[in-house]
Amino acid sequence: MTDILASLFGVSMVFSSGVAKSFGLFAMNEMQIDQFWMPAVIGGFALPLLVFMGYMLKRLPQPTAEDIALRNERVVLDGKGRVALFRKYAPILTLLFIGNFMLLVLRDIKEDFLVNILDMSNQSSWLFARIDTIVTLIILGIFALFAFFRSNIRALLWLMTLVIAGCLTMTYVSFHYETLDLKPVTWLFIQSLSLYIAYLTFQTIFFDRFYCLLPHQGKRGILYCAD
Repeated sequence: MTDILASLFGVSMVFSSGVAKSFGLFAMNEMQIDQFWMPAVIGGFALPLLVFMGYMLKRLPQPTAEDIALRNERVVLDGKGRVALFRKYAPILTLLFIGNFMLLVLRDIKEDFLVNILDMSNQSSWLFARIDTIVTLIILGIFALFAFFRSNIRALLWLMTLVIAGCLTMTYVSFHYETLDLKPVTWLFIQSLSLYIAYLTFQTIFFDRFYCLLPHQGKRGILYCAD
C-alpha cells in the first residue's frame, strides 16, 4: 500500500498541473475572467475538494505490525536529527539530491513557462489536461508494478533505470528537436512522460525504498533534506 499511496500522491502533481492550466485557459478564454482573478476562481473550485481529501487522509488506518516489519517504523526528525542523518550518508545523498534538484528545475521551467513555449491559438484549452491525464495513467501503471517487488535493492535498481531512461529520452528529443520535427502535442507528451517518470521516481517510491535500507529510524528526514 505504501507504493500505491506514494504513487497516487506523486502523480496527482501531473494530473493537477494539466487540469489547472486547462482550467485557467478556459476561465480566461471562454468565461472571460480576468487573468488576475483566474487563480482565485480555480482556488474556489479546488478548496472543497482539498478539504474533503484532507478528511479522507485522516481516515487512513494506522500501520500494522506487518507494515512496520516490511518498511520499518517512520519517525519525524528534528533539525539536528536531519543534519546528523545527512552527514552519515552524505556521499550518496549528495548525488541523489543533485539529480533530484536538476529534475526539479526542469519541472519548474515546464510548469511555469509551458503556456508561453507552446502556441495554443489553434489548440483546445483542455489539451494540457488530456495529455497529463494520459501521462498520469501510464506512470500509475508503471509504479503500481513496484507493489510486487519485495526486495528493496531490486526495486531501487529498476527505479534508477527508470530515472536514467527518462533523462536519456529527454536529452535525445531535445538535441534532435529539428531533426525529429515532432508535432507540438507529440513533443509535449514525450517530454512530460519522460520528465515526470524521472522526477516522480525520486519524489515517491525511490526515497521510500531507500529508507527501508537504513539501519535506524528517522527515514522521513531524507525527503525533508532533499526538499
